Amino acid sequence: MPPSELFIEYVLDDPECYALAVTRTTVHRYELAPRAQIEQDATQYRSEIAQKKTDLVLAEKLFQELLGRIPGYREKPDVVVVPDESSICSRFLLSRMEANTF
Repeated sequence: MPPSELFIEYVLDDPECYALAVTRTTVHRYELAPRAQIEQDATQYRSEIAQKKTDLVLAEKLFQELLGRIPGYREKPDVVVVPDESSICSRFLLSRMEANTF
């Protein structure tokens, strides 16, 4: 992984949601808003876009829910985002973080 890259993977579980932010040297877990809230805001935002409307307040809210809590986002010029797909990578990283085996 290049030093300029930040890899963010989203895990939208119930009752908690989080983002795993991975750089060349670090792995951090950030708690996110509840899944229902994120899904509602994302659905509403997609609807606004489909209607060729702009809702800057909603856009900022969704940005804060998904990226605002990840400080590395503003520091790295290259960001790779992986949506929630119940991925093996997330499960592996979380198990290692919980076991402190990094």
